[in-house]
Amino acid sequence: MEALGRWAPFVPPDVRRDIHKIAPMLSRLGYDADAYPPTYGQADALVANNTLLVKQNQEFYQRKAQYLFQQATKMALSPSLEQHENGPEAS
Repeated sequence: MEALGRWAPFVPPDVRRDIHKIAPMLSRLGYDADAYPPTYGQADALVANNTLLVKQNQEFYQRKAQYLFQQATKMALSPSLEQHENGPEAS
């Protein structure tokens, strides 16, 4: 839940002032557009528990995120699977 409001300090004052004109749907969706920082209510038990587990195991999840990022980078930089299956002339 805390991540939801991290953007708030970066909203320019003129946007905050004109928020009702810029984003009228906030009020229609039940949010207090004038709240600063914004409030999103209480997290349900599952979200609260997962957040606690992530905080308690922060080092593990940082390593896992780094590993996944490295794997995604390798996949993005490697030739496509189709090229491997059909040969280089398939491109």
